[in-house]
Amino acid sequence: MSLGILGPPTSGPAVYVAGILNGTNATQIGYSSTIAKLSDKKLYPNFVRTVSSDKAQSRHLVELVRRLEWSYIILVNTDDPYGRDGTEEFKQLAKKFGICVKAQYELPIASNKAAEIIDKIYINELPYARNNTMGAVYFGQLSKAKDLLLAISLKAPRGSDIKRLHWIMSDGVGTEIAEYISSRGLQDTTKGLLTLSIAQQHLSDFKKYLTEKVNRVARGTATALDYAINPWIGDYVSEKLKCDLSKSSVRNHGVYCDTINMQNIADAYSQGDYLTNILDAVYIFAVALKRAHRDKCGTGTTGMCTPLQNIGQQNFLEYVKNTSFSYTDLDSTFVPREFQLFQRHISFDRNGDLVVESSNASYFINNYQNGKFVHVGEVRDNTVHLDLNNVVMYDERNSELRGATLPPSACKGTCSSCINQFKPETEFAYIPGDIIITGMFSVHWDTRDHYQCGSYRNYTAGYLSLEAFLFAIEYAREHIHPSIGALLFDDCYSQVRSNYIITNFYNSRTDVLKVQSDGQRIPSDKVAAIVGSLASTVTLSIADILRPLGLPQISYGSTSTYLDSKQRYPYFLRTVPSDDIQTKAMVELIKHLGYNYVSTINTDGDYGRTGVEAFKKYAHQKICIAHSLEVSSSAASTSNVMYQVVDTITKTAQAGIIVFFGDDHKVKQLLEAMKFIDTNTRRVKGKFIIIGSEAWGDDPGVIRGYEDIVRGSFTFKIDTPLNLRSDFEAYVTKKTPNSSNNTPWFREFWQDHFKCNLPNGFDNKVGLPFCDTSKVLRKADVITRDPWVDHAIYSTLAAATGVKAALQELCPSQPNNICSAYFQNPDKVVVNFKQVELSSPGQAKYKPFNVEGNGDIGYKIFNLQQKTPGEIEYSQVFSVSGTGMLTPLGNDPIFYDDIGREQKFTSVCPPNQTECSKCNIYAVMATGGTPMQEERTTRIMLYYVSIPMCSVLFIIVVVYIVYTACKRRKGKKSVDEKANGHLNTAFAASGNIDGSADTVRWPEPPIRPLPDPPIPVDQSEQSSGYMYADDRLKALPEALRLVMLQQNSALRRIHKPDAELGSVFDVESSFSTYAPVSCSSKRDTSFDPGSGSGSSHTCICDSAGLTACRQLSLNSHSDRDSPHTSWDCHSSSPRCGSGISYQTSECPSHTRYCHRHAHRDSSATSPTYSQVVNGMLREMKSPAISPGEHSSGSIADVSSFNNSNSLHDDSPLSAKSFGKDVSWSQKGSSCPVLTPSPSDVPRNYLHFKNPHYTNGHITDNRPVVPSPTKMQIENPSSNSESGETISGTFI
Repeated sequence: MSLGILGPPTSGPAVYVAGILNGTNATQIGYSSTIAKLSDKKLYPNFVRTVSSDKAQSRHLVELVRRLEWSYIILVNTDDPYGRDGTEEFKQLAKKFGICVKAQYELPIASNKAAEIIDKIYINELPYARNNTMGAVYFGQLSKAKDLLLAISLKAPRGSDIKRLHWIMSDGVGTEIAEYISSRGLQDTTKGLLTLSIAQQHLSDFKKYLTEKVNRVARGTATALDYAINPWIGDYVSEKLKCDLSKSSVRNHGVYCDTINMQNIADAYSQGDYLTNILDAVYIFAVALKRAHRDKCGTGTTGMCTPLQNIGQQNFLEYVKNTSFSYTDLDSTFVPREFQLFQRHISFDRNGDLVVESSNASYFINNYQNGKFVHVGEVRDNTVHLDLNNVVMYDERNSELRGATLPPSACKGTCSSCINQFKPETEFAYIPGDIIITGMFSVHWDTRDHYQCGSYRNYTAGYLSLEAFLFAIEYAREHIHPSIGALLFDDCYSQVRSNYIITNFYNSRTDVLKVQSDGQRIPSDKVAAIVGSLASTVTLSIADILRPLGLPQISYGSTSTYLDSKQRYPYFLRTVPSDDIQTKAMVELIKHLGYNYVSTINTDGDYGRTGVEAFKKYAHQKICIAHSLEVSSSAASTSNVMYQVVDTITKTAQAGIIVFFGDDHKVKQLLEAMKFIDTNTRRVKGKFIIIGSEAWGDDPGVIRGYEDIVRGSFTFKIDTPLNLRSDFEAYVTKKTPNSSNNTPWFREFWQDHFKCNLPNGFDNKVGLPFCDTSKVLRKADVITRDPWVDHAIYSTLAAATGVKAALQELCPSQPNNICSAYFQNPDKVVVNFKQVELSSPGQAKYKPFNVEGNGDIGYKIFNLQQKTPGEIEYSQVFSVSGTGMLTPLGNDPIFYDDIGREQKFTSVCPPNQTECSKCNIYAVMATGGTPMQEERTTRIMLYYVSIPMCSVLFIIVVVYIVYTACKRRKGKKSVDEKANGHLNTAFAASGNIDGSADTVRWPEPPIRPLPDPPIPVDQSEQSSGYMYADDRLKALPEALRLVMLQQNSALRRIHKPDAELGSVFDVESSFSTYAPVSCSSKRDTSFDPGSGSGSSHTCICDSAGLTACRQLSLNSHSDRDSPHTSWDCHSSSPRCGSGISYQTSECPSHTRYCHRHAHRDSSATSPTYSQVVNGMLREMKSPAISPGEHSSGSIADVSSFNNSNSLHDDSPLSAKSFGKDVSWSQKGSSCPVLTPSPSDVPRNYLHFKNPHYTNGHITDNRPVVPSPTKMQIENPSSNSESGETISGTFI
């Protein structure tokens, strides 16, 4: 009778055998085959095993990695089923727990590629890990692990790098590798190694049995039965004891086994990692057979009976699968004592895998220390039990590391590959429930393709609004309906992405929307309502999708008037009022103040456009609009357009009010532009105020740094009638990065808030410290004036309350679940939502919706008042009802002049202004107006009567100033003419030779950097390789441009910077077109540039030849690697001066290139042509170029060179004393033909007094001239010899 098969030992052959046995009903018991696929009973019905599946092992390996706090590892596996399947299971679990697999390498079983893989790991992976140390997990066979350790040991002569890689190995290696480590002398290489092994019980009876048998074989006294039972026993003894059997004719070891004593035999004994499991398999066969004998042959019978002999393999397989016994139930005569002592129990689960009792360990964790494996932990009850203080690893200095000092394995900086691993197609947060409320929030910015998410959005209505939603869900589960759950998405401020998320969710195409714990898809038919979004554009796109579904949607921040249409959006509600109310109140505010002339700025989304449209509707024939301009709402857009917009508006001084409809991040761009324009023109402060929409609110962060610009302005803020802030703050402050209920975006919020990098992250910001683990959120950290936090709470509670009421009406038999009637009657559902009332203990009830479904609340209007210089307070001066009625609060608005003194303010359209006549505002007044209008008309008349008198006085003063200036500058070139000349020269290459504003790219603002780094101009828009500047100052008047140029406070960006011998130049700059130049040759030994050359080969070139040589230099800049001097060109051209020289001699190679060489020329009396020909080259007095900055000296502008022989520096120097000259050399022994490429006209650039050079930027760090209307013209006239400066005043 054949009972079945025991084995094979490894997973690959075991799978093969199990496949063959499928359909035969033969029993197969595995004792070390752990591959997970063998648990599939449809494929392998005959297979059971006495070990756990690799699913369990992979889970424990991941847990071990987590305990070591490794987040950035590599994987190595063998190419057999055991290695591949185990590694795939590990990767899936690692991803779930945020462990990044930086790289995966596969070792072929059939060949030895270990050394090659180890080299790749050390070269390609270690440099990107923090501290250049990294953890590696090996899942594979013992034989290949030996190859790996040997390959690592061979790296030892290269230094200490072998200790930078720390290994964890699977149970395929276990502790059985210890013998190999000792025999090959790899103890130092291996120390610190961690392995998993199947938990074993030390069996003393088996040790006694085996050592006695080995002793008999070694002594030659083994019986025939010994060899009959195990014909391989002789080979085992010989290999184990490293000896030759006495009767053997083969001499492999040189020592006969019969000379080895019993103690040495006992010392050589090792139990192995699978002995317990092998014995379990044998006892399973025995117990199953005994029970089958009892059933088939009867109790008390012995020997084989016919029914048992005919039992069949199928029936016996069932006996094996159903085997369940404890060793304590068996006769102790035949059972190892340890099995009974530890009450070992055996049974299988429904997959045929061994069930390990919770009190018993399933795996041991082993650490190689001091030449042997030490048991440092175990897996018991599916949990890793490990004291890290018992684990020992070593650093590159061979120092012992334990506990908290164990080596890290983390990403060094920003690891994009890891971010992509963990960033699913659609990130979401899920709270299970039978009734789901979906939330849409803008945690990140939009991107150019609109599908992906951009940078973290740390403005209002950001992450804290999302937390407010979660707080409200928790509150609703406790106080409104216990079955409510939530599903959260980040719409990334993009209508395209929000459409993508919603449509895929309802089309069941978003596979990632599965609960990680059980892999089940989140059901869309449980979603009862959607809360969101913030941006009107996003909300509109969601509403278009939800209308056919009949799902109610509540927005906490979208105020666009487009959403007022109940015909188009019948199921849309919002807790905030429509912009129709806000714009009506804005018009009433302007009328109340007695003004009638304004400009408007709006962003290009639905919020900004509809807001301004509504404002114009109410302003018609009451308020005249001088300018109505639009800017991009994208966070990625530059400030260029905003500068142009502000410049345009501030030219119309009578329209002193700017009505702004845009998000808070655009408010900051507006204020930055206004501050810059005012600094250079004094056209803003005291002359313009802003009326900002509710997106600005009363956020102090928006106005920080712009206090002198915003004083006197007005802002709107939506009311928040129900106060739940204290409860919300208590909820949020309990959270930490380790909280179990965190969203996928909490880490970003934490890092942005505390300006630090969390440990084991993959988006580490350079220069930021690691986060203090003791940090907690305080109440002050989450206190915000952001009204969207309150309205996110209102919207969520309103949704929960509305759903509950609708279910009670439409699903009375099952109010805890959504029935079909809920979706079939959307109109009734919305009616229930509109009737919702919210309350909080100690506060009056609040009804969030009016009959139209808009927020039934009004606004607060703040006036930004100066308390102390530099300190601005939002002071409420008006309230606005839900119908738009304006109510003064007795706190009068205050307005300020340019230095902060209180003043009267006016913004009135002159009667003779063309734009005003088109507005018909005076026709309205003439037909009879309100007392306020008549009062305003009187004020207008008085104002304009004074204009002629003031004009006469002004003209007299101007004439006197002009007469005095002309007398002082007699014989000199006019300042304006000279300024325009410099301007035209400086910007000729931009394509507009006359320097007009519409095509010139302007410098960056010199005042201070923007709060957010400016977005660089797309290089594709630039002429190839030119030093260029951003176009923020585009369209500024010429006087202001000249101020910018002369004050030298601009930023220059170099496309491909190169620095050498005191110059900073662009290796890709272009030049003017020149004809091919040929140089004649002669011998000349009269000139030695100091390079040691005794004679030279001299070429005679004209000035174009010198320029062409320079072209050749830049075209071949990558070959500038030789200090050798080459050939010499002299020019008699007056433009070149007497100091030009080019040397030539033999060079090592024939590669043609030009080489800069700076030397002092005592005979130079004027700047050389090589210095003047192109504004790309900067000569420095004391060059010190490094990745940091120029430590001294200046970078001279080409316009600084003139016939007066002076350079414009802090202390003017003559060209002679400066003594800098430039030469280029070309390898080769003969003069080349130099052919420059056609390109743009050369341009001039600025002179920087205090240069700073970083990452391709040259900036001037010196202070700006205090008075923006004053300037120093530092170009002396052509006949000046002293380098004196000329002062000029621009009005």
